[in-house]
Amino acid sequence: MTDASLLALPVELIHRILNNLDACFIIFSFRKVCKRFYEIVNLYDQYELNFDSISQTPLKIICRFIQPKKITSLVLLNMCYKLEKINIFLSFFDTSQLIRIQSITLGLSNRAKDSQFLQHLNTSNLISLNIHSTDSEYDSQLPFISKVMVQSHVRKLCLAESNYNIMRIPWPDRCTITFLTIKSCSLKEYNFLLQRLPYLRTFITTKFITDTSNQLNSLPSTSTCYSQLMSLMIFNSSLSITEFESILSLTPSLVKLKLISYRSNFDSITNGSDWEYLIRNTLSSLKTFEFFFSYTLQEGTDTEDLTLMIDRFRTSFWLQEKKWIITCDYFLTRNTINLYTTPMCPKDFEKKMEPIKCMYGSLPCIIRFKSLPIDDEFNSNIHLVRGAGDAIQSQTIRNIDLENNGIGEDGAIRIAEVIKSIKTLTGLNLGKNQIGIRGAEYLSNVLQQNMIISHICLQDNLICDEGVRFLAEALKNHKTLVSLHLGSNKIGITGTQYLSNVLRNNTKIRRIYLENNEIADEGVQFLSEALANNEELNILDLSDNKIKDQGALCVGEALREHMALRVLNLSSNEISAAAADRFYEFFQNKNKLVQFDLKGNKECDAAAMEAHFQIRNNKKTIALDLRSNQIGDKGAEYIADALQNNTSVYTLKLNTNSITDTGAAYIAEMLNKNTTITALELDSNKIQDEGMENLADAIMKNNTLTTLGLTNNPSVVGVVLEQFVTARHNKRLTKLQIWGKHIGINGAKYIGLSLQENTTLTELDLAYCRIGEEGIKYIADALNYNKALIEINLERNPIGNTGAQYLADVLKHYPTLVRLNLEQNEIDDQGTQHLAHVVEKNITLKELNLKRNIIGEQGAKYLADALTKSKTLIRLDLGDNRIGNEGALYLAKALENHRTLTSLSLENNCIGDQGAKYLAHALETNTVLTSFDLGKNQIGQEGALYLAKALENHRTLTSLSLENNCIGDQGAKYLAHALETNTVLTSFDLRKNQIGNEGANYLFNALKKNTNLKNLHLDDDKITDGKTVSAILSILNYTNNCLWLDFYRMEDNLIELLSSVLQRNKTIKHISLITNKIGDRGAQVLASLIKDSKMLISLDLRSNLIGDQGAGYLADALMNNTTLTKLKLRGNEIGPSGTKYLIDAQQNRTTPVQLELNGTLKLQCPWGHRLELWNSSMRKEMSEKKFKHRRASVKIECDICSKNSYHSWYCPCSMKGFDICEECAKRND
Repeated sequence: MTDASLLALPVELIHRILNNLDACFIIFSFRKVCKRFYEIVNLYDQYELNFDSISQTPLKIICRFIQPKKITSLVLLNMCYKLEKINIFLSFFDTSQLIRIQSITLGLSNRAKDSQFLQHLNTSNLISLNIHSTDSEYDSQLPFISKVMVQSHVRKLCLAESNYNIMRIPWPDRCTITFLTIKSCSLKEYNFLLQRLPYLRTFITTKFITDTSNQLNSLPSTSTCYSQLMSLMIFNSSLSITEFESILSLTPSLVKLKLISYRSNFDSITNGSDWEYLIRNTLSSLKTFEFFFSYTLQEGTDTEDLTLMIDRFRTSFWLQEKKWIITCDYFLTRNTINLYTTPMCPKDFEKKMEPIKCMYGSLPCIIRFKSLPIDDEFNSNIHLVRGAGDAIQSQTIRNIDLENNGIGEDGAIRIAEVIKSIKTLTGLNLGKNQIGIRGAEYLSNVLQQNMIISHICLQDNLICDEGVRFLAEALKNHKTLVSLHLGSNKIGITGTQYLSNVLRNNTKIRRIYLENNEIADEGVQFLSEALANNEELNILDLSDNKIKDQGALCVGEALREHMALRVLNLSSNEISAAAADRFYEFFQNKNKLVQFDLKGNKECDAAAMEAHFQIRNNKKTIALDLRSNQIGDKGAEYIADALQNNTSVYTLKLNTNSITDTGAAYIAEMLNKNTTITALELDSNKIQDEGMENLADAIMKNNTLTTLGLTNNPSVVGVVLEQFVTARHNKRLTKLQIWGKHIGINGAKYIGLSLQENTTLTELDLAYCRIGEEGIKYIADALNYNKALIEINLERNPIGNTGAQYLADVLKHYPTLVRLNLEQNEIDDQGTQHLAHVVEKNITLKELNLKRNIIGEQGAKYLADALTKSKTLIRLDLGDNRIGNEGALYLAKALENHRTLTSLSLENNCIGDQGAKYLAHALETNTVLTSFDLGKNQIGQEGALYLAKALENHRTLTSLSLENNCIGDQGAKYLAHALETNTVLTSFDLRKNQIGNEGANYLFNALKKNTNLKNLHLDDDKITDGKTVSAILSILNYTNNCLWLDFYRMEDNLIELLSSVLQRNKTIKHISLITNKIGDRGAQVLASLIKDSKMLISLDLRSNLIGDQGAGYLADALMNNTTLTKLKLRGNEIGPSGTKYLIDAQQNRTTPVQLELNGTLKLQCPWGHRLELWNSSMRKEMSEKKFKHRRASVKIECDICSKNSYHSWYCPCSMKGFDICEECAKRND
């Protein structure tokens, strides 16, 4: 976790962290990290004071800092040795003031000082008490314990380090203790505690004392039970299984039982059968059983048969029902046996083993038994650590496991000598020991005398073909060998031939591992002939052996009729796809073959083949994950074939493979028959429209599939099919959105089906989907069945006039539609005529967007006529529709007396001054319109005059946009005059209107009288008078949290004039001053504002003239400001020293800040001129000036990456100029 993310954590989470830190660290380290941590620590109120870990000097400081009510835990161990600290503590705190203490840990003696301290300790909120007391005389401490336990909220009492007599403690009636730990307990005391503590849930005793004379007699009758106890832990006892049964019968509701015992003689508590009987009949609710039984036997003591002991823990009760795995370790040289539940091993056992470690330099040799199922390859193993030779002298050893111990040739010879006398050895694992040819020879001589060996593993030992020769000679007459592992031994073709002689005579061998041995085709032929008559072979591993097609087919022919074969591994060979397909045919009908591995063979659908066999033969498979396995169409066929009648696989993941339309057809066929699969993922394959069509047909008929993934395929129809499946099964789905996917006609068809099947959808968003007029017909037809949609978004779908007609026919009387978006759909006046009927007749429609179509003046007429009859429409957007003056006239007449429309946009419609006149006349009588957009309409000063007259006394219009017209100073004068009397308008957009200083002054004077206008936009005009801009902002009483004054180029004067506005406004969080020629003086003014600001978050000063001195001012301000998180300074004149100032400030600041610098690089054009950041309208204006005599317009794009962007770094030095987009400007090259 970074510092930045830690600083951003919620206070509650930081308090959780503080709960795990000691008081010294919190106060002396954590609190000093930053101002925020300082404030958090000041409010923190969960301190634990541990007198053992705090020295006297820090304790004094801590006591001054922490208020008594903020201490919730005290730890005062060794009180008699900490008197000075306690006196310091008491000098600062009256113990009666510690009213929030919830936990106390005390180390008590029998001193009078202790009693006095305890007497005054406030325990009114105590929850937990932990007492350490070694004194035998503890009478003076009992009153304090009694005082605590009568409190109704005390829950935890720990007396594990005290010598109290449980019977003498004054336990109150109905004691509320739920957790109790004591040092020792007898059977009588245990029964007593269960009687007196009705709420006890957890009981821990470090020692259970037995009284052999009367312990059983002291127990209550078998009918007495205490149901409150849920967890019992006994850390040392000598109880027998009978005594345990009597004790545990008192608490049949136990959920957790933990036992630790160290003994010197074997007894009945190691009998798994007895424990199984006890748990089944007495502790039916037990969920967790942990034990550790250790026996250090006297010399000459007989040990039990450890294999038999562990066998009693291999029943279905232990392994399947409870899933408790038991381990038995036999430390031979110490004659110590540990029996324990995995992974439990107590810390004190490690301490007991320290002397043994010192003696041997490591742990002694261990014989380890695990209660894994009997059919595991080895059910009891020897792990060599030291003294292996002595350890293996035992006559009862069945299996030796010394894998990966660096034995070498000499060690193998020594082991061979030792195991000569072992008559019971059935398993030998010396894998990864580099025993070599010589070691193999000695072992072979010994194994020749052993006729019961069943498992041999000599993997990775470099025995080569010569070593195999010795081994083959030794094993040629063995009939008991069932498992042979000789992988990674470089046995080659010759070694395989030797081995084949053994396998030819032994037809009972079940498992053969020969991976990575360079067997090749010739060696495989020897092997195949030898195995032809072996009907019991389960596993054959021939991976990584340079086997080609001939060898693979040879194996296939030899084993195709072997019904016992479960695993066949030919991965990482050189088998072709054709041979792999033939191989598949050999085994596709085998019922027991579960793993069929051909991975690592080029062009093979190995993963799919393996999955085929897994599906067919493993009935427990639930989810099949085959993502990123290079599965192609053939592999899809294998999988589909296996799944057609399968009833166990519910999830199939085939993402990121190479499945095309052919493979999709196989999967579609499978879906027609499979009734189990609920989730199918085919994302990121190569499925095109044809494959999607096949899948779609199957999906329409399949009612079990609830989750479908088809994204990132060449066909975008997959996205639609995903939505179809979701809509069909998710009856709470309200929004169906497919934005920006070119789903076309087919996609629209499936969307239509989705709408028919789901009646809960209220919003349909198909923007940018290119469904066209044929596609919209499917949607329109579906709307005849689905009558619940409230919002329909069909932006940019070229539905044309025909599509508009389809929609209009169904929407005229649609009962729920409120919002309809048909922006940019190639609808002209003919299509508009159909839509006008919707406006006229639909009684729910409130918002209609027809922006960027081509409705023209005739379309405007149709809509105007419809408006006169509409009683519901409140928002209408007709921007960019070429309606012209005549269209404006039609709309103006409709507006005159319209009573519902509140928002109208006619942006970019070539309306001009005459159209403005018509609309202005309509405003004089319209009393409902509140928002009106006439931007980009070539309205000049004449049009401004008409609009100004309408505005003078208008009583409803609150927002008016005349952005990007030609109003100029004279038009501004007319509008300013209107503002003097208008008392309603709050937002007025006059950007890009060629208004200069004169026009700005007219507006300034008007605002002296107008107190309602809050937002006046004058960006990208011709104003150069900073005083006017500042004055306008002051009069507006600027209250927005963002201040954008880009591209004014008013130099440092702008900042000085705006300083009063910025000082007065305490709400501004974001300031942008791009391309304003601000230098070091302006940076100094801004720096003073940054220092004092408690709200500013971002400051954009790109493309100005700030140098190293200004950078220094800003760096100094950063050190005193804690709110600014982003400062943009690219494109200034800051050199190496200024950059260093800023980076040092960034690194030393207590709160993080993101700096955007160009370092020592200069943003220059190829001719060395400085680049400025311009916006697109500035660039367009410059381009028009340069190319005013040319008909073709110049395309404005980045000269490096050729992309368009709103902002670009520009130099006008050449005819075309030079542009760099923002992204390229961030690069260092």
